[in-house]
Amino acid sequence: METEGRWGGRNNRNHRRKHKALRKAIVEKKRSFTMRPWVLHVPFIREQTSGFPVRYYTHSFNVLDQWLGSLAQTSDDPCQELFWIIRKVAGAKALPGTRLLEQTYTLLSPEERNTVDKFVRKRSQGIPLGYVLGTVPFLQATIRVSPSVLIPRPETEEMTNLAIQAIRPLLRDRCQGSLWDMGTGSGCIAIACKMNLPSLKVTGSDISLSALKTAQDNEELNRVDITWEHIPFLNQPVDWMVTNLPYIPRNAPLPPSVAQHEPSIALFGGERGTELYERVLPTLHHYVCHTAWCEIGEDQGHFLTSLMDTTYWKVSLKKDLFGKERFLVAQRRHETTDVMKSRRQTPQR
Repeated sequence: METEGRWGGRNNRNHRRKHKALRKAIVEKKRSFTMRPWVLHVPFIREQTSGFPVRYYTHSFNVLDQWLGSLAQTSDDPCQELFWIIRKVAGAKALPGTRLLEQTYTLLSPEERNTVDKFVRKRSQGIPLGYVLGTVPFLQATIRVSPSVLIPRPETEEMTNLAIQAIRPLLRDRCQGSLWDMGTGSGCIAIACKMNLPSLKVTGSDISLSALKTAQDNEELNRVDITWEHIPFLNQPVDWMVTNLPYIPRNAPLPPSVAQHEPSIALFGGERGTELYERVLPTLHHYVCHTAWCEIGEDQGHFLTSLMDTTYWKVSLKKDLFGKERFLVAQRRHETTDVMKSRRQTPQR
């Protein structure tokens, strides 16, 4: 039920005219929403300001509740996901937190509200949020994602940052170094490394042509220069390797949004989850001259470490932010920056 307007301060003819026009505009605005039943407005609330006519505005608590309820069907944090959806649609208008989302809603245009509703319905069907939004942040990069590539995880971002921090001091006294992102997928690792270490020569490889196409699109989006190869292994060694090969066992239980929408070729590493690393790690000394960072399953570290030749490698396991042994770091023994530098200066025959 709408409350009747009252006048604060002077009550003259001009104020009555303005009040009548305001009431007419509010009624017309309310009628414009009757054709979209998903918009449910609660009664108008008035705010008294001394000396001025009463101002009317609406709070669409019911709409926010409907959006949050839909997202709760497939999300553990619907409020945060709604914030990212509104941020994608409306940019800087989005404010985090439930109470601030109520303020944000009043700033959205009808077209923006329709777009938010469309994204919410897609997410409520189980489609991963990254695919709904189309892009995800990854360190300083913006990465486009599609069902042909895996959505980058926070653990991958953490591993990439570890590699960047380790490589940066080694590049201070060198003109250039080389890095290989094996199984590049969306190209997020290669692009983030190139953006943070511009002098680095970065190569990304993948056996999926559709994944390489997405990686090339991300290269253009982030304005970097990277070499892409449609091969499983490179023809010449590199200084560093950062890789996130598939490591999930084939029969491992996964959330429906992951199992049904993300590419299985980027998820599963065979029956045990380690089959790809079992092929790569024993011969890694043929491809990497300094250090390799590998993202692995939390219970795979000791087995994969046993596959590596300790005469070539000093291997350690690093924990992620959740305390799980997620990263295998293999550093080449008896290898110095000077030796690597002189090797690159030696002409190839």
